Amino acid sequence: MLIDLYLKVLGESNTECSEFAHVWSMVSAVGALLERRVKLPFGDNYVVPNQYVMLVGPPGARKSTAIKQVMRLMEEAGYTKFAADKATVQSLWRDLAGLDEFGNPKGTTDLAGIDLEDLLGAKEYTPLFICRDEMADFLGDANLEFVRNLGTMWDIDRPYDYRVKGAAPVVIPTPTINLLGGTTPSQYHKMFPPEMEGQGFLSRLIRVAVRETGRRIPDPPKMNPELRAQIVSVMERLQVLSGEAKLSSEANELRKQQYISWKGLRDKRFVTYETRRYTHLMKLCIIKAACSLRLNIEEEDFRWANAFLSYTEFHMGATQGFYGKGDSGDVAGILLAILEKADRPLILPELYKPVAMHMKGMAELHQLLDSMMKADMVQTVKVKNGNDMFSGFMLKRPPLRETEDEFTDYTLLRGIIPIEELM
Repeated sequence: MLIDLYLKVLGESNTECSEFAHVWSMVSAVGALLERRVKLPFGDNYVVPNQYVMLVGPPGARKSTAIKQVMRLMEEAGYTKFAADKATVQSLWRDLAGLDEFGNPKGTTDLAGIDLEDLLGAKEYTPLFICRDEMADFLGDANLEFVRNLGTMWDIDRPYDYRVKGAAPVVIPTPTINLLGGTTPSQYHKMFPPEMEGQGFLSRLIRVAVRETGRRIPDPPKMNPELRAQIVSVMERLQVLSGEAKLSSEANELRKQQYISWKGLRDKRFVTYETRRYTHLMKLCIIKAACSLRLNIEEEDFRWANAFLSYTEFHMGATQGFYGKGDSGDVAGILLAILEKADRPLILPELYKPVAMHMKGMAELHQLLDSMMKADMVQTVKVKNGNDMFSGFMLKRPPLRETEDEFTDYTLLRGIIPIEELM
């Protein structure tokens, strides 16, 4: 219901940002609106629909458009639990606990005789939506403590007791944090340098590759007021939807079969993410059903969630670029961006001009391109120029259909992903 409504809005507005980025932003918003009221039993515990989602793409991909639009819709629906624009670890935890900078409950000037744990213990959980179109402004660069703590918060199921030397203890009733952010590949590398790749936060982060659509709309129209009102109405109802989610027998059988047969991702840079993939899928199933204001997860919800997540994973490598400990990552990122926009194979001199100031010579560029070919990012084809033949370089894009199986039907994503990828 909600996703279909949103696609109608996007179709009428003909946005410059990709529909894929818009839908991911809406999915993230739904997870935040549900908080911890809807949960799926899982063994002795529950899966709740909070997510960490990062839209990663060039500045012209209009990531901010997708993020800010869902924020405005959430605010119209009465949602107020957004994080501050910038925070330290300590200030964020104080905000979650409802304390001021001195450790006092907000609005209370005298702590005499008040037991903080008793005061805060009445709350079952504490929701927060970190929603920033420039996530680097919020997280900072290589902020290991912040990232490590956020990783802990993703699947915590108990109060969080935060203590540092010289400060009053902070007890947060079961934090329930959602994160939706935007960044560029180069800024992503500054936030999460290679030495942070093993951190639990990154296994919990869904990295969404956002491409430029090439659309240019000088005067974007306003959102259809009737559709806007319908979307806001669904968002209002999502804020009171509550109860245990349940898989139908058909969806449950598919879930078991898919989990047992799943072979992992092609890009082994995401090996830590693979360990959380099943949980990511279950969270998406809850959200997809909730978009129709249902607690029951049907087979169609599971199939859509699996296709949506599988497509995201298929392109996830593009969010990393040539990510590693070497010195050529930035140059490789420039080359990948140039090849992404190219409508034909490019020869060596064409690739050298944009990166000449970053390289010692053509030989170094050739060596870098050779490494990128060995990493299955770039391929060569023969290009005729006059009477001469040259090697032309282009991105290596395996067809999407190679990842289709009995559980993954990408045609369910019509209107969300480029039609040419479905052919």
